[in-house]
Formats: sequence, structure tokens, C-alpha cells
Amino acid sequence: MALSDDDLLREYVRDGSNPAFSELVRRYLNAVYSAALRQVRSTAIAEEISQSVFLDLSRSAAKLKPGQPLIAWLYLVTRRTAIDTIRRESRRQARERIALEIADMKPDSSLWAQIEPFLDEALETLPEADRRAILLRYIANQSLHEVGKTLGTSDDAAQKRISRALEQLRVIFARRSIIITAAGLATDLSAHAIISAPAALGATISASALSASLTPLLQTTQSIAMTSLNKTLIAATVLLTSGVLYEAHLIKTQQGELHELRLKSEGHLAETREIRSERDRSLQKLASIQESERRSQAARRVRGHDAAIESELDSWLTRIDQLKQSLIQMPEKNIPEMKFLTLNDWLTATLDNKLQTDTDIRSALNKLRSLAKMKPETGPNLSKALTLYAKANNGQNPSQLSQLAGYLNPSLEEAILSRYEITDPASTFGRILQEKAPVDEDYDSLLFLTANSGGGIGFQLVAKFGDAVRTAIKTFNQANNGQDPVTPEQLFPYLPSAADQAKLKESWAAINGNKFPAFPPP
Repeated sequence: MALSDDDLLREYVRDGSNPAFSELVRRYLNAVYSAALRQVRSTAIAEEISQSVFLDLSRSAAKLKPGQPLIAWLYLVTRRTAIDTIRRESRRQARERIALEIADMKPDSSLWAQIEPFLDEALETLPEADRRAILLRYIANQSLHEVGKTLGTSDDAAQKRISRALEQLRVIFARRSIIITAAGLATDLSAHAIISAPAALGATISASALSASLTPLLQTTQSIAMTSLNKTLIAATVLLTSGVLYEAHLIKTQQGELHELRLKSEGHLAETREIRSERDRSLQKLASIQESERRSQAARRVRGHDAAIESELDSWLTRIDQLKQSLIQMPEKNIPEMKFLTLNDWLTATLDNKLQTDTDIRSALNKLRSLAKMKPETGPNLSKALTLYAKANNGQNPSQLSQLAGYLNPSLEEAILSRYEITDPASTFGRILQEKAPVDEDYDSLLFLTANSGGGIGFQLVAKFGDAVRTAIKTFNQANNGQDPVTPEQLFPYLPSAADQAKLKESWAAINGNKFPAFPPP
């Protein structure tokens, strides 16, 4: 005996059983894939959605309530995933379109040549906060987040301040007859404002800065030495010795100062390394905090997603119970074929129907009756029996329903057969067997079977609705040179009410697949 969905889920949760989960995938993959494909119209994306749905099932298996219809949960998750995928694809396409537009924006070097001579003067006229924002963003090449942090504001506020500053610069340049947009100015600043210095320049500057600190001392030594020489030329021998000693003292002093400078420089380098190390530790800590927050948010989203699914599923099952209760209260709306309905059929009838009005309930019951008449045990079974009878009786059709008894598989109870009648046993291609009467004349269509090589099943619209549709088709033909409609929407302008439009749209596929249905007169 095959295990139930609940048994398989328990086995998967308890033992991590791959065969159990694989069996669930086998049972419902086609349903999930079909539901996804109907919404996204892409086989590749539908495959991704199907994988995502069953991945969600593997993660949420332990949370599902026992006795809860798994197909209902899968339908809801598929629908939500498809909607999220459609939105994500739309955003991705928009981002790609913007990226292409940005890639096509070539900086105008000739325009920059006009801007460059006046840029620093224009920056000088900006308010201090706006000027700092521009310098940080385009000169220091900081991100919006870094700019906001430096200015002590949010990313949003930093962006607004930068946009305002760019607009002020645009106005300033416009006064000089330099016409450029704020966006173009941002592009030019990013492309041209910073030019890379020669690689060796930094080393040269560092060496020059060190030697410059010694120059005043050397100049002082030379001046003192020359002055002493001029004043004491006569006593050169005595003073020469003193001068040499003095110069030696100065050189020693300068060497000491140079040593102190080197020590200070090494101290500064060590301090810089420590600062950088501290910065790196802070960045790592910040990244860790951000990752933790991201995971927390993801967990909250998952919990919210699960709660939303649970709520919608409860609402859905409540609607099914409500519809079953309505059927108990209105037994005249029931037909014996409805015993063949599955849970999936009940879900289908209530998926997009909130059952808030009497019209909603009658429409849902109509859908259930249509599904029941097309179950393999009913309509197709009768059609196959009709074909088998004709083959066994030299192409003759039965004159009584009882003659089909030996060809029905499975056999049908009298309560079902009594709802049908033989209409034209001599017909070769017309209707042979048909429902006697509709249950709800405002909504139902009558099932009929025709004689052909393999039998045929169709629906005939009845009562006022059928008359309205036939009139609409005739009017459409006249207005379109005899052409038939190919979609129900083409008949909407010719139908008397929105209710008729809704009923036609619901019954279109059931009448004749997704093709134009033939509506024979009643």
C-alpha cells in the first residue's frame, strides 16, 4: 500500500530519507511545473521555480501541519515564487537597460575642456557642506555610504546634497554659456577630475621633504663660517682650528637631529600601520555585523513568508469547507458524478474565488460540476463505451443507455446514467448522447457526445446564457466578414452583461479545449 503524503513527510523529517522526498517530487512535480509555466510562460524559468518550490518544501517539511493537503501548500508556494520571479526579472531587465544606457554615455572631452578652467572657481562658490560632498564623492572617490558617514548623514541625505551641489555647478557653468546636465557633469567629474600622478613622484616628494628640513641648518653653518673668516683673516691659523671644531660640532648636532627625524618617521609609520590594522579589524567587525543582520532579516523574511503561506492556505481550505457546506444546504446543486472529484478539483474551483456572494458560490459549483462530468470515470468513459459499442455492432449506435453497460469501465450507477439520454441513434456525426437538463440554467453547460472515429465530447451552452453567446457570435460574424472569434474577449462587446463575460471566459476552455467552441442550438 502506498504511503500517504504525511507518512512520506514524517519519514523525510525523521530520517532525512531521500526516497521519501523523491516520491513526493514524483507525485507533484508535474503539477508544480505546470502551475509555474502557466504564470511565467518560460520553460527555463518554470524549471527554476519548480526547483525552488521543492527546496522550500525540504526546508519547511517539519513545519507542515499533519493532515494538511500538500498539493494546496505547493500551489500557494508555486504561485508566490512565480510572482516574486516575475518581479525580480522585471527589476533585472530594468537594471540591464539602465546599465546599457550608462555604457552608451561617452564623456565629452571637448565639454570638459570648457569646464576644467573654471571648476575650482565654481567649487569655491559652493556652500561649505555642498563643496565637501562634491570633493568626497568625485575627488576622493568615496561611495555614497562613505560620504554620508564623513558628513554625519544618511546615504539618502548625502545623495540629495550631492545632487543639489551638481545642480548649483550646472547653473554656474550655464552663466558662462557652458551648457551641461547635472548627470553629464557627474560623469565628467568621475572621468576627468582626477589624473594619475607619475609613479616616481611620490618617492621624490618624500625624499625632498626630508632633505628640505636640513637646508636651513646647512645655510646657517655656511653663513657663520664665512662671517668668521672675513672678520678674522689675520688670525686665520688660530681661528681655523676653532672653525673646524665648530663645524664638527654642528655636523654632529645635525646628525643627531637627522637621527631623531628618522626615529619620529619610524614612529609615525608604526602608528600608521597600527591605525590601518585597527581600521581593518573594524571593517571586518562591521562586515560581520552586516552579515549577521542580513541573515536575521532573511530569517525574518522566511518566517513571514511561512506565516503568509500558512494564512493563505488556511483561508483556502476554509473556502473549500464553505463550498462543501453550501452543497449540503443546496442538494439540488449536486450531481452524482461529483463523487469522483479529487482534492485538486476542489482547490481548482476555489483558487481565485473568494465565495463572498451567491454568484461566487454558484460559479464555483458550476466549475465543480463541469470538472465532475469530465472525470475519466464519467464523460470520457461514456464516450469510449459509445465508440466500442459502434465497433462491435457494425457502426450502429445504441438506442438505449442500458446497451452501453457492457462497454463502460468502470460501470456507472443508475443515478448517473439516468441523467443522460440517447438523442439521435441514427446519427453518424451528430450528437447521440446528452445530459437531459442543466442543474443551474444560468451557469451550466450540457455535456453531449458525438459519433465519429473515436467518439467526441462537447458542451452545449443552455438557457439565457447560451442564447446570449449565440447572438454575440452571430453579431461578431457580421461585423468581421464572417470570421469566427478565437478568444472569448472578442465577444465581450457583444454580450449584455459583465456576468455573461465572466461566465464565457470560465467556460471557454471547458467547451472545446482552448479553441473556438461550436455552440449548437438547444
